[in-house]
Amino acid sequence: MNVTLDANIWVVSLSPSDKRQAICCDLLDEICSNPGITVCSPLLMGVEVFGSIARINRGDYTKINEAKQMMRMIPSHIWLALDNWLTAEASYCATMFRLRGADAVYVATALSNNATLVTFDQEIIDRASTALTVLKPDEWLEMRP
Repeated sequence: MNVTLDANIWVVSLSPSDKRQAICCDLLDEICSNPGITVCSPLLMGVEVFGSIARINRGDYTKINEAKQMMRMIPSHIWLALDNWLTAEASYCATMFRLRGADAVYVATALSNNATLVTFDQEIIDRASTALTVLKPDEWLEMRP
């Protein structure tokens, strides 16, 4: 099973003040404990996650390093470069689904890997779910066997 995690999943998992933190941690724990799940991520994800965490925590590198360690714990993690092909796919997704640039990159990543996209972004859920499976973390955990 392939899954693409939107950057917001990683950011929320490291945000103790966010009421959604527990569900994100449960999701990441499930993925880490199941080698049959492959996470497919655009390289852009690191930029988004580390930048968001740095802004939220005023540059506290402890949280950034924690995020890096969490990403390394995924047993099967494929990183996709934003090359000409993925850029073209993301451009198509941005146009077809009226998405912001980075959001279109996550949709294109999921589509190109036949992955379920997990996000809190309601705009992605509303606009891209006609082309791929897009779920919130609790929905993804509920559908797991």
